[in-house]
Amino acid sequence: MAKPEQPGELTGRGVRGPAIRATLLFVNFFLIITALYHLKPASRSLFIEAMGANKVPYVWIATALVMGFVIASYHRLVERYRRLTVALGTCLFFIGSLVVFRVLFTEQNAMVAAAFYIFVDILSVVLVEQFWSLTNTLHSTEDGKRWYGFVGTGGLVGGVVGGGLAALIISRTPLQTPDLLLVAAFIIALVAVLNWLMGWVGIYRETSFSPGQTRINIKWRALGRSRYLLLIASILLLAQLVSPLVGYQFLNTVEVAYQELEARTAFLSVFFWSHGIDFNCCQPWNYASGSPSPRGYCRLAGAAVNVGTVLIWFCAATRFAIGGGVENK
Repeated sequence: MAKPEQPGELTGRGVRGPAIRATLLFVNFFLIITALYHLKPASRSLFIEAMGANKVPYVWIATALVMGFVIASYHRLVERYRRLTVALGTCLFFIGSLVVFRVLFTEQNAMVAAAFYIFVDILSVVLVEQFWSLTNTLHSTEDGKRWYGFVGTGGLVGGVVGGGLAALIISRTPLQTPDLLLVAAFIIALVAVLNWLMGWVGIYRETSFSPGQTRINIKWRALGRSRYLLLIASILLLAQLVSPLVGYQFLNTVEVAYQELEARTAFLSVFFWSHGIDFNCCQPWNYASGSPSPRGYCRLAGAAVNVGTVLIWFCAATRFAIGGGVENK
């Protein structure tokens, strides 16, 4: 007997089968991260060109302040409108904004570069958050356990393709760093079309919440009762504390090694590309965590391998930058 549709769910009636849905979601996430990995090297390189890497902490503070307002506004929109409608609207907004930024970058402007840096960080959070928001309401718990690893790999592959493609565009074509914004806008347009098609065929179909329906409350006390969850939370907190310090030193090193805009963008693209390859190589550890293991130690091993290899890649890339491994374009 078919499970009745629950209020607030997104169901896939037109296209049956979790494998088909997972494949479409894989492509969707792949395109989102591919677009993001065109914008990340461009935003960092343009900011360094306009203001210098030593000003990066100030733009991080501004990003945190703006991000809180944007996320609060975004969740109010989700509560008022259908998720798919909000997703399509934000894609169109980001496309238009990227075109405007491309026009503004015809002349070097420090405020435009700082605003674009903040914009890219907000874009990455919103697009990824709304993707998983749609995905989490589409799959059952059993389907999620089976297919989420595959869907998430779409983002990892997108990071490799996005970084590599951005490096090729800058180094092998007449296009310049600001032109990556238009490439990303085109990719986000593909995301919007795919979202619309998935809604049209019935994969995304949302109904409103019933008046008496209550939302699930997170029990934060469960975090304190689990040593495993506390360890994961501690690792994430440590990563968030260390990441800005490493990123600041890295961008200052890149600024010294690559003083020309296009060469700097090409190097950052290659770095993000290698970063994506690293995480793809670590995925067997994460997939292995789906099998029973005592106290989830396999997941911890995967996390340790991920953190360790990221540090190795950072050291290698920094040494490469100091040695002038990429010639100026």
